[in-house]
Amino acid sequence: MALAERQASFHRTVIDVVYKTMDQLARADSPDEVFELREQLRAALPWWRGLLRVHEPNERHRCRSCRTWYGRHRPWPCPVWRDAVSALHQLNDMYGFLASSGSGGPVPGERVVVSGSGRSDDQNQSRPG
Repeated sequence: MALAERQASFHRTVIDVVYKTMDQLARADSPDEVFELREQLRAALPWWRGLLRVHEPNERHRCRSCRTWYGRHRPWPCPVWRDAVSALHQLNDMYGFLASSGSGGPVPGERVVVSGSGRSDDQNQSRPG
């Protein structure tokens, strides 16, 4: 089996598990059922991490796996990475998988916006006005 076929199969498996679990969570009635389904989703997380690992950026900040039609690696984050992260956010928004820390920090489903590179010569940093 070629690499592309293995990747497509892997991606399809991850997607199928996530959607199956989401459908079951939507239909679950009792807290015990929800707990079991969360455990199934937790078991799928290594696959999800593997998917994201395959699509991490290379030294030129391009996806290691995705290529354009003319053969160049796609800029990172690639569509696979964005979709996987978006799906994780949606799962958290729907089911609150990430518990609130109670410290007044971000709550489940809250988006954190990061701007600038953190370097002192960053042009996006705030300037005294």
